[in-house]
Amino acid sequence: MQIRDFFRLIIKLFGLYALLTTIIQFIPFNFSMFIYEEGVMSYFWLVAILLIIVGIFIGMVKNADLLIDWLHLEHGFEEKKINFGNLDESKMFSLTLILIGGFLIIDYFPSFLHNCYYSFRTVADTKGLDGLIGLNYTTVSYFDWTMTFINIVVGYLLIVNHKGISRWLVRKV
Repeated sequence: MQIRDFFRLIIKLFGLYALLTTIIQFIPFNFSMFIYEEGVMSYFWLVAILLIIVGIFIGMVKNADLLIDWLHLEHGFEEKKINFGNLDESKMFSLTLILIGGFLIIDYFPSFLHNCYYSFRTVADTKGLDGLIGLNYTTVSYFDWTMTFINIVVGYLLIVNHKGISRWLVRKV
């Protein structure tokens, strides 16, 4: 693999990671802001940030060569090739999807268990088990609970379907 091809792939993978992070974390977090805040400025702010992030993603995917030239990423290497064995673009995408899915599961599983515990505790407190569980009362955020569950499912689906998604990404990118 040429050094330029390697950096092109890294830039595209970083753009993909940034887009997935935006979809999975930024949009749900700011959606809850709209529930409590009803100003026109908050809608404008969310749309502007989303357009900037999508623009950065498209710029990174479409103009990876321009970024390589602008940042002088190819300079300073003695050899023009990097030998990864039989690791091609599809396998790099697969590896990245597995890592992203694993990070999603690792990041959100503790929050999901935490929300499960407090949900059980809320139900148990209302059903008369106050003496067994204690009196520290924490409200359950069902929105956060749902979002952590969705993120765990998305992480699982990325890991399980990494080959098909990577083939689709190689065709599109």
